Amino acid sequence: MDATHFTIVIPTRRRLATFKHALQTCLSQQYPRFEVIALVNSCPETAQYVLQMGDERVRCMESHTDLPMTENWERLFDLTLEPSTYVHYLGDDDGLLPGALECADRVIKKHQCSVLNWEKAEYAWPDIVASAYRNYASVRLSSSVEEVCTAPFLASAHAMETSYSAGPSIYSSFIQLPILRKIRQSAQGRFFRSCSPDVFSSYAIAASIDRFTRCSFALSVNGASGNSNGIAYIHQFQSDASAQFRASRPIHPSLVHAPSVCIAEADGLLTARDALPGLFGQHSFNFLRLFARLEEEAAGASPERRSLLRAAIHEICDKNGLAKPSVPDHIENTSAAIQPGPVFGYAPSSSHLTVDFARIGIENVADACRAIAMLNPLEALPHDGNGAASPVTTLPKISIFRRIARKVVSHL
Repeated sequence: MDATHFTIVIPTRRRLATFKHALQTCLSQQYPRFEVIALVNSCPETAQYVLQMGDERVRCMESHTDLPMTENWERLFDLTLEPSTYVHYLGDDDGLLPGALECADRVIKKHQCSVLNWEKAEYAWPDIVASAYRNYASVRLSSSVEEVCTAPFLASAHAMETSYSAGPSIYSSFIQLPILRKIRQSAQGRFFRSCSPDVFSSYAIAASIDRFTRCSFALSVNGASGNSNGIAYIHQFQSDASAQFRASRPIHPSLVHAPSVCIAEADGLLTARDALPGLFGQHSFNFLRLFARLEEEAAGASPERRSLLRAAIHEICDKNGLAKPSVPDHIENTSAAIQPGPVFGYAPSSSHLTVDFARIGIENVADACRAIAMLNPLEALPHDGNGAASPVTTLPKISIFRRIARKVVSHL
Protein backbone atom coordinates (compact mmCIF):
# COMPACT_ATOMS: atom_id res chain seq x y z
CA MET A 1 0.00 0.00 0.00
CA ASP A 2 1.35 3.41 -0.99
CA ALA A 3 2.30 5.90 1.67
CA THR A 4 -0.43 8.43 2.48
CA HIS A 5 0.16 11.85 0.94
CA PHE A 6 0.09 14.85 3.31
CA THR A 7 -0.13 18.57 2.62
CA ILE A 8 0.97 20.88 5.44
CA VAL A 9 -0.16 24.46 4.93
CA ILE A 10 1.54 27.27 6.87
CA PRO A 11 -0.19 30.64 6.51
CA THR A 12 2.10 33.42 7.66
CA ARG A 13 2.21 37.20 7.77
CA ARG A 14 5.39 39.00 8.82
CA ARG A 15 6.50 36.41 11.38
CA LEU A 16 9.71 35.04 9.93
CA ALA A 17 11.22 34.64 13.41
CA THR A 18 8.69 31.93 14.34
CA PHE A 19 7.85 30.71 10.83
CA LYS A 20 11.32 29.36 10.13
CA HIS A 21 11.13 27.11 13.21
CA ALA A 22 7.64 25.88 12.26
CA LEU A 23 8.91 25.08 8.77
CA GLN A 24 11.92 23.28 10.22
CA THR A 25 9.66 20.86 12.09
CA CYS A 26 8.03 19.94 8.78
CA LEU A 27 11.18 19.52 6.72
CA SER A 28 12.79 17.34 9.40
CA GLN A 29 10.07 14.70 8.90
CA GLN A 30 11.59 11.43 7.67
CA TYR A 31 8.66 10.61 5.40
CA PRO A 32 8.52 10.19 1.60
CA ARG A 33 5.19 11.73 0.50
CA PHE A 34 4.37 15.22 1.69
CA GLU A 35 4.60 18.83 0.67
CA VAL A 36 4.56 22.10 2.55
CA ILE A 37 2.69 25.09 1.19
CA ALA A 38 3.69 28.45 2.65
CA LEU A 39 0.90 30.99 2.18
CA VAL A 40 3.05 34.10 2.60
CA ASN A 41 0.92 37.18 3.17
CA SER A 42 2.61 40.44 2.23
CA CYS A 43 6.07 39.57 3.52
CA PRO A 44 8.90 39.62 0.93
CA GLU A 45 11.43 38.66 3.63
CA THR A 46 9.64 35.38 4.36
CA ALA A 47 9.12 34.60 0.69
CA GLN A 48 12.81 35.16 0.01
CA TYR A 49 13.74 32.90 2.92
CA VAL A 50 11.63 30.05 1.52
CA LEU A 51 12.83 30.46 -2.05
CA GLN A 52 16.49 30.57 -1.02
CA MET A 53 16.09 27.22 0.74
CA GLY A 54 15.53 25.59 -2.63
CA ASP A 55 13.69 22.64 -1.08
CA GLU A 56 11.43 21.00 -3.65
CA ARG A 57 9.06 19.87 -0.90
CA VAL A 58 8.05 23.48 -0.22
CA ARG A 59 5.82 25.64 -2.39
CA CYS A 60 5.84 29.36 -1.64
CA MET A 61 2.61 31.17 -2.53
CA GLU A 62 3.39 34.84 -2.02
CA SER A 63 0.74 37.56 -1.96
CA HIS A 64 2.15 41.00 -2.73
CA THR A 65 -0.95 42.65 -1.26
CA ASP A 66 -2.02 42.47 2.38
CA LEU A 67 -4.87 39.96 2.53
CA PRO A 68 -7.39 39.31 5.31
CA MET A 69 -6.60 36.08 7.16
CA THR A 70 -9.44 34.08 5.63
CA GLU A 71 -8.54 35.14 2.08
CA ASN A 72 -4.93 34.15 2.60
CA TRP A 73 -5.95 30.75 3.97
CA GLU A 74 -8.40 30.22 1.10
CA ARG A 75 -5.61 30.44 -1.50
CA LEU A 76 -4.83 26.77 -0.95
CA PHE A 77 -7.79 25.87 -3.15
CA ASP A 78 -6.32 27.79 -6.10
CA LEU A 79 -3.53 25.23 -6.33
CA THR A 80 -3.31 21.87 -8.02
CA LEU A 81 -3.10 19.34 -5.21
CA GLU A 82 -2.78 15.58 -4.88
CA PRO A 83 -6.47 14.56 -5.18
CA SER A 84 -6.56 12.35 -2.09
CA THR A 85 -4.06 14.25 0.07
CA TYR A 86 -4.65 14.83 3.77
CA VAL A 87 -4.50 18.54 4.62
CA HIS A 88 -3.31 20.12 7.85
CA TYR A 89 -2.92 23.83 8.61
CA LEU A 90 0.01 24.57 10.88
CA GLY A 91 0.28 27.88 12.70
CA ASP A 92 3.48 29.77 12.00
CA ASP A 93 4.46 29.49 15.66
CA ASP A 94 3.40 25.82 15.94
CA GLY A 95 5.30 22.65 15.02
CA LEU A 96 4.98 19.02 13.94
CA LEU A 97 6.47 16.45 16.28
CA PRO A 98 9.26 14.25 14.89
CA GLY A 99 7.71 11.17 13.32
CA ALA A 100 4.25 12.77 13.09
CA LEU A 101 3.68 11.90 9.42
CA GLU A 102 4.85 8.30 9.77
CA CYS A 103 2.57 7.84 12.78
CA ALA A 104 -0.37 9.49 11.01
CA ASP A 105 0.15 7.20 8.02
CA ARG A 106 0.00 4.12 10.27
CA VAL A 107 -3.20 5.26 11.98
CA ILE A 108 -4.94 6.29 8.77
CA LYS A 109 -4.19 2.96 7.12
CA LYS A 110 -5.18 0.94 10.16
CA HIS A 111 -8.47 2.72 10.78
CA GLN A 112 -9.29 3.70 7.19
CA CYS A 113 -10.26 7.19 8.32
CA SER A 114 -10.73 10.34 6.25
CA VAL A 115 -10.25 12.65 9.27
CA LEU A 116 -7.47 12.06 11.78
CA ASN A 117 -7.53 14.35 14.81
CA TRP A 118 -5.30 14.61 17.88
CA GLU A 119 -4.85 16.40 21.17
CA LYS A 120 -2.06 18.90 20.63
CA ALA A 121 0.81 19.39 23.01
CA GLU A 122 1.28 22.96 24.26
CA TYR A 123 4.28 25.26 24.25
CA ALA A 124 4.55 28.93 25.20
CA TRP A 125 7.33 30.86 23.49
CA PRO A 126 9.63 33.03 25.64
CA ASP A 127 7.94 36.24 24.44
CA ILE A 128 4.33 35.29 25.26
CA VAL A 129 2.50 38.18 26.94
CA ALA A 130 1.44 35.99 29.88
CA SER A 131 4.88 36.00 31.48
CA ALA A 132 4.17 33.21 33.98
CA TYR A 133 3.77 30.79 31.06
CA ARG A 134 7.01 31.56 29.22
CA ASN A 135 8.69 28.34 28.06
CA TYR A 136 5.89 26.30 29.62
CA ALA A 137 5.10 23.00 27.89
CA SER A 138 2.44 20.37 28.47
CA VAL A 139 1.89 17.01 26.83
CA ARG A 140 -0.47 14.14 27.47
CA LEU A 141 1.41 10.88 27.97
CA SER A 142 -1.02 8.57 26.28
CA SER A 143 -1.13 6.07 23.43
CA SER A 144 -4.72 5.27 22.48
CA VAL A 145 -6.77 5.87 19.35
CA GLU A 146 -10.51 6.44 19.61
CA GLU A 147 -13.41 6.87 17.26
CA VAL A 148 -15.45 9.98 18.06
CA CYS A 149 -19.02 10.58 16.95
CA THR A 150 -19.60 14.19 15.93
CA ALA A 151 -23.21 14.48 17.13
CA PRO A 152 -22.35 14.71 20.87
CA PHE A 153 -19.61 17.24 20.14
CA LEU A 154 -21.96 19.48 18.14
CA ALA A 155 -24.68 19.24 20.79
CA SER A 156 -22.21 20.22 23.52
CA ALA A 157 -20.82 23.04 21.40
CA HIS A 158 -24.29 24.57 20.91
CA ALA A 159 -24.76 24.42 24.68
CA MET A 160 -21.37 26.10 25.20
CA GLU A 161 -20.25 23.08 27.20
CA THR A 162 -17.10 22.14 25.31
CA SER A 163 -14.22 23.77 23.50
CA TYR A 164 -13.84 23.84 19.73
CA SER A 165 -10.59 21.91 20.30
CA ALA A 166 -12.72 18.84 21.05
CA GLY A 167 -13.65 18.77 17.36
CA PRO A 168 -11.75 18.19 14.12
CA SER A 169 -10.21 21.63 13.72
CA ILE A 170 -7.90 21.96 10.74
CA TYR A 171 -5.21 23.06 13.23
CA SER A 172 -5.31 19.65 14.96
CA SER A 173 -6.32 17.27 12.19
CA PHE A 174 -5.42 15.78 8.86
CA ILE A 175 -8.51 16.18 6.65
CA GLN A 176 -8.80 14.40 3.33
CA LEU A 177 -9.03 17.02 0.58
CA PRO A 178 -12.38 15.86 -0.94
CA ILE A 179 -14.10 16.64 2.40
CA LEU A 180 -12.79 20.21 2.33
CA ARG A 181 -13.76 20.66 -1.31
CA LYS A 182 -17.28 19.38 -0.63
CA ILE A 183 -17.74 21.78 2.28
CA ARG A 184 -16.41 24.62 0.16
CA GLN A 185 -18.83 23.83 -2.63
CA SER A 186 -21.76 23.67 -0.19
CA ALA A 187 -20.68 27.00 1.32
CA GLN A 188 -20.91 28.90 -1.97
CA GLY A 189 -17.32 28.41 -3.00
CA ARG A 190 -15.59 29.60 0.15
CA PHE A 191 -14.32 27.46 3.00
CA PHE A 192 -12.62 29.72 5.56
CA ARG A 193 -14.80 32.18 7.46
CA SER A 194 -15.22 33.91 10.85
CA CYS A 195 -12.73 35.82 12.98
CA SER A 196 -10.88 32.59 13.77
CA PRO A 197 -10.96 30.29 10.72
CA ASP A 198 -9.45 27.39 12.66
CA VAL A 199 -12.33 27.58 15.15
CA PHE A 200 -14.85 27.76 12.30
CA SER A 201 -13.28 24.70 10.65
CA SER A 202 -13.87 22.54 13.72
CA TYR A 203 -17.64 23.04 13.52
CA ALA A 204 -17.94 23.02 9.72
CA ILE A 205 -16.02 19.76 9.39
CA ALA A 206 -17.80 18.10 12.33
CA ALA A 207 -21.18 18.94 10.80
CA SER A 208 -20.12 17.38 7.49
CA ILE A 209 -19.04 13.97 8.81
CA ASP A 210 -20.49 11.40 11.18
CA ARG A 211 -17.32 10.50 13.03
CA PHE A 212 -13.58 10.98 13.09
CA THR A 213 -10.57 9.16 14.48
CA ARG A 214 -8.79 10.82 17.39
CA CYS A 215 -5.36 10.15 18.85
CA SER A 216 -5.10 10.81 22.58
CA PHE A 217 -1.46 11.68 22.01
CA ALA A 218 -0.02 14.69 20.18
CA LEU A 219 1.18 14.84 16.60
CA SER A 220 1.81 18.57 16.77
CA VAL A 221 2.59 21.33 19.24
CA ASN A 222 0.34 24.32 19.71
CA GLY A 223 2.71 27.25 20.05
CA ALA A 224 1.70 30.48 21.75
CA SER A 225 4.10 33.30 20.93
CA GLY A 226 4.14 37.03 21.46
CA ASN A 227 2.43 37.35 18.06
CA SER A 228 -0.35 34.82 18.70
CA ASN A 229 -3.70 36.28 17.66
CA GLY A 230 -5.62 34.25 20.23
CA ILE A 231 -3.46 35.41 23.13
CA ALA A 232 -3.61 39.05 22.01
CA TYR A 233 -7.39 38.86 21.67
CA ILE A 234 -7.70 37.86 25.32
CA HIS A 235 -4.81 39.61 27.02
CA GLN A 236 -4.30 42.80 25.03
CA PHE A 237 -7.88 43.50 24.04
CA GLN A 238 -7.59 47.28 24.22
CA SER A 239 -4.19 47.53 22.56
CA ASP A 240 -3.73 48.99 19.08
CA ALA A 241 -2.75 45.57 17.72
CA SER A 242 -5.90 43.96 19.09
CA ALA A 243 -8.03 46.80 17.75
CA GLN A 244 -6.54 46.30 14.28
CA PHE A 245 -7.18 42.57 14.56
CA ARG A 246 -10.84 43.13 15.41
CA ALA A 247 -11.32 45.77 12.73
CA SER A 248 -10.03 43.42 10.05
CA ARG A 249 -12.23 40.51 11.17
CA PRO A 250 -15.93 41.35 11.35
CA ILE A 251 -17.70 39.22 13.92
CA HIS A 252 -21.02 37.40 13.48
CA PRO A 253 -23.85 39.97 13.43
CA SER A 254 -25.48 38.52 16.54
CA LEU A 255 -22.30 38.99 18.60
CA VAL A 256 -19.79 41.64 19.61
CA HIS A 257 -16.08 41.38 20.21
CA ALA A 258 -15.04 40.79 23.82
CA PRO A 259 -11.91 39.39 25.52
CA SER A 260 -13.16 35.83 25.84
CA VAL A 261 -12.48 32.55 24.07
CA CYS A 262 -16.22 31.89 24.38
CA ILE A 263 -16.90 34.76 21.96
CA ALA A 264 -14.48 33.35 19.39
CA GLU A 265 -16.13 29.93 19.70
CA ALA A 266 -19.63 31.35 19.42
CA ASP A 267 -18.57 33.33 16.36
CA GLY A 268 -17.10 30.25 14.68
CA LEU A 269 -20.16 28.13 15.41
CA LEU A 270 -22.76 30.71 14.38
CA THR A 271 -20.81 31.49 11.21
CA ALA A 272 -20.66 27.77 10.37
CA ARG A 273 -24.43 27.55 10.86
CA ASP A 274 -24.95 30.41 8.42
CA ALA A 275 -22.55 28.99 5.84
CA LEU A 276 -23.96 25.44 6.03
CA PRO A 277 -27.58 25.87 7.17
CA GLY A 278 -28.68 22.41 6.11
CA LEU A 279 -26.24 20.68 8.46
CA PHE A 280 -27.20 22.21 11.81
CA GLY A 281 -31.00 21.99 11.78
CA GLN A 282 -31.25 19.71 14.82
CA HIS A 283 -29.33 22.13 17.04
CA SER A 284 -30.12 25.54 18.52
CA PHE A 285 -27.50 27.89 19.89
CA ASN A 286 -27.88 28.56 23.61
CA PHE A 287 -27.35 32.30 24.16
CA LEU A 288 -28.26 32.01 27.83
CA ARG A 289 -25.46 29.53 28.35
CA LEU A 290 -23.08 31.88 26.54
CA PHE A 291 -24.08 34.65 28.95
CA ALA A 292 -23.52 32.34 31.90
CA ARG A 293 -20.06 31.46 30.67
CA LEU A 294 -19.17 35.13 30.16
CA GLU A 295 -20.48 35.98 33.64
CA GLU A 296 -18.38 33.17 35.13
CA GLU A 297 -15.33 34.76 33.56
CA ALA A 298 -16.39 38.25 34.65
CA ALA A 299 -16.76 37.17 38.28
CA GLY A 300 -13.07 36.37 38.55
CA ALA A 301 -11.74 39.10 36.30
CA SER A 302 -10.20 42.49 36.92
CA PRO A 303 -12.67 45.40 37.06
CA GLU A 304 -11.66 46.49 33.56
CA ARG A 305 -12.18 43.10 31.97
CA ARG A 306 -15.34 42.46 33.96
CA SER A 307 -16.79 45.67 32.58
CA LEU A 308 -15.95 44.64 29.01
CA LEU A 309 -17.51 41.20 29.41
CA ARG A 310 -20.73 42.50 30.98
CA ALA A 311 -21.03 45.22 28.36
CA ALA A 312 -20.73 42.49 25.73
CA ILE A 313 -23.56 40.51 27.36
CA HIS A 314 -25.83 43.57 27.25
CA GLU A 315 -24.96 44.39 23.64
CA ILE A 316 -25.59 40.81 22.51
CA CYS A 317 -28.95 40.87 24.31
CA ASP A 318 -29.88 44.08 22.48
CA LYS A 319 -28.80 42.66 19.13
CA ASN A 320 -30.94 39.55 19.57
CA GLY A 321 -33.94 40.99 21.41
CA LEU A 322 -33.17 39.00 24.55
CA ALA A 323 -33.83 40.00 28.13
CA LYS A 324 -30.69 41.03 29.98
CA PRO A 325 -29.72 38.45 32.61
CA SER A 326 -29.60 39.69 36.17
CA VAL A 327 -26.20 39.84 37.82
CA PRO A 328 -25.11 40.96 41.27
CA ASP A 329 -24.52 44.69 41.60
CA HIS A 330 -21.12 44.00 43.07
CA ILE A 331 -18.88 40.97 42.93
CA GLU A 332 -15.68 40.94 44.89
CA ASN A 333 -12.72 40.49 42.58
CA THR A 334 -11.49 36.98 43.28
CA SER A 335 -8.60 37.14 40.83
CA ALA A 336 -6.11 37.77 43.62
CA ALA A 337 -6.82 34.27 44.88
CA ILE A 338 -6.05 32.75 41.49
CA GLN A 339 -2.46 31.60 41.19
CA PRO A 340 -1.39 32.53 37.66
CA GLY A 341 0.88 30.23 35.79
CA PRO A 342 1.18 26.49 35.27
CA VAL A 343 1.56 23.81 37.91
CA PHE A 344 4.60 21.79 36.91
CA GLY A 345 4.75 18.05 37.26
CA TYR A 346 2.71 15.02 36.28
CA ALA A 347 -1.06 14.90 36.80
CA PRO A 348 -2.15 11.23 36.94
CA SER A 349 -5.85 12.10 36.62
CA SER A 350 -5.33 13.55 33.13
CA SER A 351 -2.01 11.91 32.20
CA HIS A 352 -0.56 15.36 31.47
CA LEU A 353 3.06 16.25 32.12
CA THR A 354 3.80 19.97 32.50
CA VAL A 355 7.41 21.12 32.37
CA ASP A 356 9.52 24.27 32.34
CA PHE A 357 11.64 24.16 29.18
CA ALA A 358 13.61 27.24 30.25
CA ARG A 359 15.55 24.92 32.56
CA ILE A 360 17.07 23.12 29.58
CA GLY A 361 17.56 26.15 27.36
CA ILE A 362 14.67 25.63 24.92
CA GLU A 363 13.55 28.88 23.30
CA ASN A 364 11.66 27.92 20.12
CA VAL A 365 9.02 25.49 18.95
CA ALA A 366 11.39 23.31 16.91
CA ASP A 367 13.48 22.51 19.98
CA ALA A 368 10.27 22.09 22.01
CA CYS A 369 9.01 19.52 19.49
CA ARG A 370 12.20 17.49 19.78
CA ALA A 371 12.03 17.52 23.57
CA ILE A 372 8.35 16.57 23.68
CA ALA A 373 8.99 13.72 21.23
CA MET A 374 11.41 12.20 23.72
CA LEU A 375 8.69 12.21 26.40
CA ASN A 376 6.11 10.40 24.25
CA PRO A 377 7.95 8.98 21.20
CA LEU A 378 5.68 8.55 18.20
CA GLU A 379 7.63 5.69 16.66
CA ALA A 380 6.20 3.45 19.41
CA LEU A 381 2.61 4.66 18.98
CA PRO A 382 -0.26 4.02 18.86
CA HIS A 383 -1.11 1.32 21.38
CA ASP A 384 -4.86 0.80 21.18
CA GLY A 385 -5.49 -2.58 22.70
CA ASN A 386 -7.14 -4.89 20.21
CA GLY A 387 -6.44 -2.55 17.32
CA ALA A 388 -9.98 -1.27 16.93
CA ALA A 389 -10.97 2.31 17.53
CA SER A 390 -13.54 2.57 20.29
CA PRO A 391 -16.38 5.12 20.26
CA VAL A 392 -16.13 7.80 22.93
CA THR A 393 -18.12 10.82 23.96
CA THR A 394 -15.68 12.30 26.45
CA LEU A 395 -14.08 15.60 25.56
CA PRO A 396 -10.37 16.49 25.72
CA LYS A 397 -8.45 18.92 27.83
CA ILE A 398 -8.90 22.60 27.00
CA SER A 399 -6.29 24.45 24.98
CA ILE A 400 -3.62 26.77 26.25
CA PHE A 401 -5.64 29.80 25.15
CA ARG A 402 -8.58 28.96 27.40
CA ARG A 403 -6.29 27.80 30.21
CA ILE A 404 -4.30 31.03 30.22
CA ALA A 405 -7.48 33.09 29.94
CA ARG A 406 -8.78 31.52 33.13
CA LYS A 407 -5.61 31.64 35.19
CA VAL A 408 -4.17 35.06 34.50
CA VAL A 409 -7.23 37.28 34.46
CA SER A 410 -5.63 39.29 37.27
CA HIS A 411 -3.00 40.49 34.80
CA LEU A 412 -5.56 42.14 32.50
